[in-house]
Amino acid sequence: MWIETINKIVKFLLFTSLIVWFGGNVVRNSIAFTLFEPGSEFILLYDFTDPYFLTTVKLFGVAGAYTATCYVVVFLMSIYLFISNRKYFKIKGWIFIAFILFLLSAIIEIPNTYLDTQLAIAIRDDVLKDKIQDLFMIRFENAFFATGSAISLFVNTSILALLVWRPLETPSVDQHGKII
Repeated sequence: MWIETINKIVKFLLFTSLIVWFGGNVVRNSIAFTLFEPGSEFILLYDFTDPYFLTTVKLFGVAGAYTATCYVVVFLMSIYLFISNRKYFKIKGWIFIAFILFLLSAIIEIPNTYLDTQLAIAIRDDVLKDKIQDLFMIRFENAFFATGSAISLFVNTSILALLVWRPLETPSVDQHGKII
């Protein structure tokens, strides 16, 4: 009885954190791209002032603290559900595929989470603008992070599609061969 209650709480935390994490990443990328020239190779706009830049980066960083926390919750809860529900993988293949995709996206999400945490700490400690700008720009200038973040966004969108449409789910069959 209590295991079912724990599983329901874990699923609630997982899906709530998943929504905040995924939606937060989309919003954060939208915020970040307002600082760059359209169609450029991540060249900062020249017509913005330092307060505008710092306000935008601080908004990006504070949202990063929330999305990083939610990512850690999603990661831990998905590992728990993976271990506790592994008997369903043959029946519900989409769960297994979603988990494998999630683990593959963790290769880029874990370093991004670390960078987001460093940026949030720098903003909290009110360090110099140059240090904050460097921490912010690493995510966009480094090819690993820039390309990986885009791929991770597509992978996570695929995971959401798997959660919604649930392909590869073997239907349950009763003793007479009828699909339940």
